[in-house]
Amino acid sequence: MNSLVTVFRDELRMLLFRPIQPRIREYGWLYLLVGLLCAWAAGIGRYWGHPRAELWQRLGGGSVLYCFVLALVLYLFMLPLRPRNWNYLNVLIFVSMTAPPALLYALPTEMVFNMEAAQRVNLVFLGIVSAWRVALLLRFLTRAAGLSILASIIGAFTPMLLILTVLSYFNVIPLVTQGMAGNSHFNDARDDQATLLVAMLTFLAWYGAPLVLISYAFLVAHAWRPVKTPPPQESD
Repeated sequence: MNSLVTVFRDELRMLLFRPIQPRIREYGWLYLLVGLLCAWAAGIGRYWGHPRAELWQRLGGGSVLYCFVLALVLYLFMLPLRPRNWNYLNVLIFVSMTAPPALLYALPTEMVFNMEAAQRVNLVFLGIVSAWRVALLLRFLTRAAGLSILASIIGAFTPMLLILTVLSYFNVIPLVTQGMAGNSHFNDARDDQATLLVAMLTFLAWYGAPLVLISYAFLVAHAWRPVKTPPPQESD
């Protein structure tokens, strides 16, 4: 019981941007289990009532898989920047601990609002959860991984913008946005907010990715530069 109290307390403090010292060696599996259970619950709620969802999506499998894939992407992209204490398990535990905000997707907005209003509320939830998670990631990179603020921002946004570029090239950003927001109907021709969101994401992908990628390459080169040692001083 004490272990659960510790894990839930650390989870809450992390989500509120309070400093924590997680006891990974003792309770690492429990941090991961609690986070994956939250991701699983959010995945079920996201596709609850979705008419075109596959069975594995309705069972929350997509959100659990997302944690493992996102952790792998972050691990690989941040590794060249030489963060400290950097291993896949620590990144996976962190990603799973950011799952609780996604429970907003499970709120039955369609039961309270009409379909058009529910879509907009879900998009607002998507923006809140995305911004919350990015802020948590930047804090994790600066505090736990010891990276500079600039390296954290560039390192975090490089994979995001590259993924957006690929999605925009195949013109599937609306479908991905629909799935992330949990909307069962997504008509960007009728919804001005949805159209604006897709346009903004596409703009960021095509104009932001090259600049961020160049900055990322520069930071990687800087991280691997040889450290010059001062010459020994001659004694009198």
